Amino acid sequence: MVDTMKKFFNLYVKYSKYIFKFWVNQVTMSVFGVILSLAAIATGNTGLVIGSIVFSIGFFVFLQYDIMFTKGFEDSVRNHDAFQPNKWEGLIIGLLAYAPTLLFAVIAMVAYFCNAAVFFSIIKFVYIFLLHGSYNGFFWLLAEHLTDPVLFILSFAPVLTATTLGYYLGLKDMPIRKILGIPVNQRKPDDQKKNKK
Repeated sequence: MVDTMKKFFNLYVKYSKYIFKFWVNQVTMSVFGVILSLAAIATGNTGLVIGSIVFSIGFFVFLQYDIMFTKGFEDSVRNHDAFQPNKWEGLIIGLLAYAPTLLFAVIAMVAYFCNAAVFFSIIKFVYIFLLHGSYNGFFWLLAEHLTDPVLFILSFAPVLTATTLGYYLGLKDMPIRKILGIPVNQRKPDDQKKNKK
């Protein structure tokens, strides 16, 4: 048990740089998402609300994707040596960075199923307005169609997908722009490695 906990916390030390960037982006985009969604909701225009959701979540997803793509690309340089990267490393980092938010989500769902309405409302407020404000409009728009536990679970999918895909595409040196056929002037891993010598 002690060894397991030690290995778990060692992962935080190992990936601290990326986890810190993740947290900074999450908090920043949470504030941005709340402001944007509340302004859109206040207009009463569903189209604007949808637009604010797509923009705030999309921006957040892109930031996390870019961080993991860069790490994957850097690791692809090391792949020429004895180092063998784990293609799921982006997902691992995403889950580690999301752990505090996931904890709030689990606590909220337990409160929901235990009918602890007041406690659930407090946890949900902290979750949406302080941790996951990018999804404020998402929760508001779908509140009448899906239960809160389902919305909590769905709100993790975009960024975890982005971190997983970003790292994997970085390893393969395959930016999304290149996949879409848009010309990309990017140095090859071998060139980057030579410049470091």
